[in-house]
Amino acid sequence: LSLVGYFISAVKNNKTKLAKWILMALFFSWVGDVLLMFQEKKPDLFLFGLVSFLIAHIFYIIFFNRIRVREKIKPHLFFLLIVGIYYAALIIRLSPFLDAMKWPVRVYGFVISIMLMLALHMLFSRNKKAAKWMVLGAVLFVISDSVLAINKFYQSFEVADIIIMLSYGLAQLFIVYGAVRYVDSANSN
Repeated sequence: LSLVGYFISAVKNNKTKLAKWILMALFFSWVGDVLLMFQEKKPDLFLFGLVSFLIAHIFYIIFFNRIRVREKIKPHLFFLLIVGIYYAALIIRLSPFLDAMKWPVRVYGFVISIMLMLALHMLFSRNKKAAKWMVLGAVLFVISDSVLAINKFYQSFEVADIIIMLSYGLAQLFIVYGAVRYVDSANSN
């Protein structure tokens, strides 16, 4: 919620329509956070939290794609290849342990991979400083979710919660910070 407040106050004077996609992503991320807080008592909430984060990533996808289209950034198949290899390797490793969560995790992994691939395209945007923050945030989001999946389904380990929360918190902060910088520069163009 503090990131929502920061984002709103930082872009309140800008007239671009890009801001709404970040706000929607943050809202659904917050809903996912709340649902996952109670998953220990009600395990079904993990799936609902996963869906909420999936929706958040769809809004991040829309945000990054709007920038890509706006700046006429051509698709880079190299990013698809790199992200696709990572996604495939992780899913192949996790699949024997997913049971009923096999398809939800695969779909979620696919969506966050698309988000990362589009975020990587930001490196070709005119605002290099904003792009670096957004890309770093997207990479940290994938790290956070990968560690969460490994810890939950494959092999739990002691410091997983710290890694998950630290990388997740920084991921959201960096995406939002980069988005603020981008929206500010887009408004001045």
